[in-house]
Amino acid sequence: MEYDRTMSKASTRYLPRQSRPGGTRPRNPALRRPWLPAMLRGLRGVCPACGEAALYASGLKVVKTCARCDEELYHHRANRISLPVAAFVALQLVALLMSLAHVAGLAWPLWAWGGLWAVATAALLRPAKGAIVGLQWALRLHGFQYAAMCRPRRP
Repeated sequence: MEYDRTMSKASTRYLPRQSRPGGTRPRNPALRRPWLPAMLRGLRGVCPACGEAALYASGLKVVKTCARCDEELYHHRANRISLPVAAFVALQLVALLMSLAHVAGLAWPLWAWGGLWAVATAALLRPAKGAIVGLQWALRLHGFQYAAMCRPRRP
């Protein structure tokens, strides 16, 4: 089997074939999904696939399957990365506010900025986790590829 030397065999395994004998459709789904709409849906807290059902069961627990489109969402691996992402985004927002307050001549104590950062981090946890789940779904990471291959095709 000949293939491009820049690509490994593992990366070409799931490429859909252009033509199949007998005119059957390839079993593998399309490789690319739009990642920006999926991330925005996750940011809003809805299913990255359909954008209608809730993404969270309670707190930060992601539902196993979407109630509307039956997309399996338990494959995500966003538990460990969501807190650092939320903390980083919150830190950037607080640093921007600190800079603007300094230019305006306001002087808040450091503990007030730390409290604002903690509140902003807590407020951004769910949107950050949803965006990461949406990105993983769009890029077919952590089992989302196999879930798309195993479920029956929908029109």
